[in-house]
Amino acid sequence: MNARRAAPLRRRGRNFARVARRTDPMRSNIHHLILLTMNREETIARIKETIVESLELEDIAPEDISTDDALFGDGLGLDSIDALELGMALRKKFGVTFSKDPATNKKVFASVAALADYITGEAK
Repeated sequence: MNARRAAPLRRRGRNFARVARRTDPMRSNIHHLILLTMNREETIARIKETIVESLELEDIAPEDISTDDALFGDGLGLDSIDALELGMALRKKFGVTFSKDPATNKKVFASVAALADYITGEAK
């Protein structure tokens, strides 16, 4: 008997299971249902937790982040690399996608409140 270990499915050099997981419509439906059941305060709390976890902020607790203060510049002091990491983390946690337009993203990422409005708007 051949005791070869089964290799993961591959398609054109990509892990097929990973691609299927990203494009699974049920996965996005689950995110949608979760967002519909959360109120605005819960969404804000989860966004703050995501900011601290994804950017590995050691000196800041989620409760220390102001909802209405700017995330970039004089506010929390995030930079463009932080914006990319945060965008990926929010996409993974909430199942939302962001525009390719920098002006639109600047408005969406202006504050935690703006992010919460965008995320809850995407759920409707």
